Amino acid sequence: MSVVREAIVLPLLFLTVTLLGGLRLGAPVRFIPPPLLAIVVGTLTVAALIRAAALEPRDFVAAHRQPLEKASGAIVLIALGAASIQVFTLLTPDRGLLPAAAPSPAPSMPCRPFYDDPASDTTGINPVHCPRFPSSSASSGSA
Repeated sequence: MSVVREAIVLPLLFLTVTLLGGLRLGAPVRFIPPPLLAIVVGTLTVAALIRAAALEPRDFVAAHRQPLEKASGAIVLIALGAASIQVFTLLTPDRGLLPAAAPSPAPSMPCRPFYDDPASDTTGINPVHCPRFPSSSASSGSA
């Protein structure tokens, strides 16, 4: 890789994607921080590039390189991670991935479709009942 490409072109390209990925143009120009999903998927994308040997981080920060070259390589790797996160931020709608789902209050316990019989509850807390699934007493045929 040429010095100009590594030291100037790649960081400039990745940082441009990073800055423009969260920018929303409108009446108020605002910068949207990445949602957790974008951070997870962006990190997994970089990890997949490393595992597939498409990206070798050792090439960017190898021991034989000068300190300034190592710093430039570290900036490229960090900018790549930030740019991949911001690409997923750009692809995620502002309303979220499931806009049709109405927000509902969070249940106190996870829905347990086959163990929602209060007699079988050992925690002393009444579990959340799922109307889509029958209770364990109804599914077993007991009254």
